[in-house]
Amino acid sequence: MLAAIAAYALQLPAKRGKAFDKRFGIETTEPVVVDPRDFIDESHRSAIWYFPSIPEVFDSVMRTLKIRAEEYTFVDVGCGKGRVLIMAAQLPFRRVVGVESSTATASIARTNVGVVAGRSSLRAPVDVLTCNALSFDFPPGDLLIYLYNPFSKLDVYVEFLDNLEASLKAHPRKVVLVYTCPEHVRAFEECHFLEPIERYELLVNEYTWCAFTNTRYRTPGRI
Repeated sequence: MLAAIAAYALQLPAKRGKAFDKRFGIETTEPVVVDPRDFIDESHRSAIWYFPSIPEVFDSVMRTLKIRAEEYTFVDVGCGKGRVLIMAAQLPFRRVVGVESSTATASIARTNVGVVAGRSSLRAPVDVLTCNALSFDFPPGDLLIYLYNPFSKLDVYVEFLDNLEASLKAHPRKVVLVYTCPEHVRAFEECHFLEPIERYELLVNEYTWCAFTNTRYRTPGRI
C-alpha cells in the first residue's frame, strides 16, 4: 500500500508541473541532464540534473512559515528553468534572485521569466545570475534562501554555508533557509550558526522540506 502511494505521489509533480507551464505559457517541467559544457566552471562536478520544484511544496513553505515577503529578498540557489522564481515573484518580495551555474538552464529561466512578466504583473523584480553559488555575493537585507537539493555532495553544502557565514559576518542580517528534498540535511543541522525552525515530512522525499534560521550575525535588535 505504501509503495502504491509513493508511486502515485511521484507521478503528481509532472502532472501539476505541466498544469503550471500551461497556465503561464512556458516550459519548466522536462528534466535536463548535467552537461559539463553548459557550466561556467567545474561546478558541474557537484551538480544534480535538473528536476523542477513542486508548486505545492513552495506553497506549503510559504503558508507554514508565514513569511512577510515584503521584508525579504528571495534567493533560489540552483534556479534551473525558473519555476520557483516565477512563483516567488507572485509575492511582494523586495527582489527575487536566481543563482544558476548552467548557462543553458539560466538562459531558459530568463526567457520564462520574461514571458510571464509580459503576460502578467509580477509583484517583485527578478534577476537570473549565471554564477557559482559557492562564491555568490549574497544581496543585502534579510534573505529567504530556497534550495531544492542543488548539490550532490555534503561537503559542497558545507562550503556553501561557509560562504553564507562570511557574508553574514560582513553584513549581519536575518536569513531563513528552506531546504527541500533534503538529502544532505546534516550540513544544516551541524552548522554552528543555524537552528531548525520547521520540518515537514512525507513518505516521498521530494515533498519533504525543512527550514533553518541564523542564531548569530543578526542585526542588533532583530528578532
